[in-house]
Amino acid sequence: MRFNGKVFRKIINNLNPKLARINNANTGLPICASPWLEFYVQTWRNILYKLGIKAGVPDPTYTQGSWSDLPELLRYNEKLRKLLWTTITDDKSIDPVIFNKPFLKEMFRKHMARELDFSFYFILILPFGMWYKNAGLKSITS
Repeated sequence: MRFNGKVFRKIINNLNPKLARINNANTGLPICASPWLEFYVQTWRNILYKLGIKAGVPDPTYTQGSWSDLPELLRYNEKLRKLLWTTITDDKSIDPVIFNKPFLKEMFRKHMARELDFSFYFILILPFGMWYKNAGLKSITS
C-alpha cells in the first residue's frame, strides 16, 4: 500500500483481470488504472471544484469514499437488480406464507423510483431468499 497500491493492483490483475476492471468507489476508475492516471484525474477534479465547476461522476454508485452508494448500486447494477427481483418474486425463495410479497414488490418499485430507500431491507432479504431456495425448504403450510 506504500507504493500507491502498486503491488495490490498487480496481484488483483494477475488473479483476475476481470475483477481488476471494477471501478474503485474512491476514484471512480478501475482498480487496474495507473496511479498516474488517478493523480491526474484527482488533480483535474480539484481544479474544477475550486473553479466552481461540478465534475460528472463515472457512475451513480461513485461516492469518492470507501463504500459505494448502496441504494444507487441496487438501482444501477442490472445483474444485482435482476437477482433481487427474481428472489422477491420466486415462491421458492421468498415464501408467501412468511413474507407479504405484494408489499415487497411495492417496496422494490418505490426503491427503484427513488421514492424511498429500502436498500437495507433488500440486502437482508436477498441472502435469506437465496439460502431458503438452495436449502430446499418447504413452505410452512406444506
